[in-house]
Amino acid sequence: MDEAGFVKKTKNLEDSRCFDVSITAKGRKIAEAAIPLQSKEINHCFSEVLTQAQMKSLIEISEAISNHMKANHPINKKVDK
Repeated sequence: MDEAGFVKKTKNLEDSRCFDVSITAKGRKIAEAAIPLQSKEINHCFSEVLTQAQMKSLIEISEAISNHMKANHPINKKVDK
């Protein structure tokens, strides 16, 4: 992905054994274009198996978990340096 220009790999300044990887504008464009296709496919797969009530429950549970993770994940907390 680095060679294709989708991500940029740089040496980690704090630990020379590691690399930092970040998405490039080209990579972001490709990823964003894929989201609607992925969503459509996922919805299709679930709708073949689950009832509307089950889908509603799944969405509510997923949102609760997502909200909890967003609120409690260390990357989302302010870090004083």
